[in-house]
Amino acid sequence: MYTPDLGILDRYAMAQPDRAPTFAERGVAVPFTTPMLAGARLRRAATGGSELVLAGLGGRGIYVLKWEAAINLASPTLHDHQLWPHLAALPTITPARVRQAACSVAAIGLAGRDAAAASIAVLAVLMKARERAEQRLGGATSPSMNPQQVQSCRSSLVELLATIEAGAGDVLGGRHAAIERLGAELLALAEKLPDGPERRAATLIAAGARLTLAALPCCLRPLHASLLHLPARIAGNERVLAEIGEQAGRLDLLLDGWSGLIALWDEIPPVKRRDFLGDLLAGLPVPAREADDWSQLLTGWDSLASAQRRLPLKPSWARGGRMALIALHEARRARAP
Repeated sequence: MYTPDLGILDRYAMAQPDRAPTFAERGVAVPFTTPMLAGARLRRAATGGSELVLAGLGGRGIYVLKWEAAINLASPTLHDHQLWPHLAALPTITPARVRQAACSVAAIGLAGRDAAAASIAVLAVLMKARERAEQRLGGATSPSMNPQQVQSCRSSLVELLATIEAGAGDVLGGRHAAIERLGAELLALAEKLPDGPERRAATLIAAGARLTLAALPCCLRPLHASLLHLPARIAGNERVLAEIGEQAGRLDLLLDGWSGLIALWDEIPPVKRRDFLGDLLAGLPVPAREADDWSQLLTGWDSLASAQRRLPLKPSWARGGRMALIALHEARRARAP
């Protein structure tokens, strides 16, 4: 039976500020099925290549791992072994690109049949969104671009619009309500718990949900404005693509990680949820400091992130039960492909 060596993790522990300065340093959430890697984030290493960032046990900084170290420490599942080459090959690390890579791997059944079916459905939605984006653009071009630039720009814009449609629609229809519900259910659980780390963790995660929802309009409003009269705007200024990309990226970065957190919460039986507060706390999507320029509401994360670091709650994988946890995370993948 695999048992994680908690002591050896000290070799990879690093201190860091309560909030990462940039989203590039924070990394992007990856839906691994290996229990120890379930809350990991992917980022570009300073020396090149990719590396994983995990929350430290009991608030002790972070762990930064190369994939080779993760293999030795975490014994990744077959799904995660297949996923890593796709992640390492990404030209840029964004939530949308990581989701597409994860869906492509899960679609072949390595995270179970339910996760495969859910991923295939997501990929089909994205394909339809691409078709609608092509129709929406029509014959829009810019007179200052040569034919090769026009084709490159249109391809990039089609992919961007499809991603926005698939993601922003989910924001307005599902994720906003799901984050709100998660916050309410965590507060309800907190009222039933005695004063201590678990109660504070539940309250803290609920506060994070509230801060995220309050900041969403600052990302959605400029994005909606930019998408108005899009073909005409593209014809007049090709820089619109970069502008829309930045605005859509803000929305995706702000929400990155919440879907997986909600899916995990929903998959856990209510009577056992207090046992997984350490997992939710470790995976809490704390925005980087660069997001403070988007909305003053995000500065509230400073005190919240500081409190997160001081709560001595360990994630579920530190207690063992690997096979049951793998099944749990595969089920989570079906809920949030």
